[in-house]
Amino acid sequence: MFRDFFSSSNLLSLPVLSMLMFIAVFAVAVAWSLARKRKTYYERMSRLPLEED
Repeated sequence: MFRDFFSSSNLLSLPVLSMLMFIAVFAVAVAWSLARKRKTYYERMSRLPLEED
């Protein structure tokens, strides 16, 4: 049943395309958050709750 549906469906490329787009956006978000140039920003933000007003 599923084999017949997927063999005649031309919409099979849409889920594959959306999965590839999700993986690409996720990889960019991880790379952006782990970039070395953001290390100073993260260190400054980690000390923020400990600073006095």
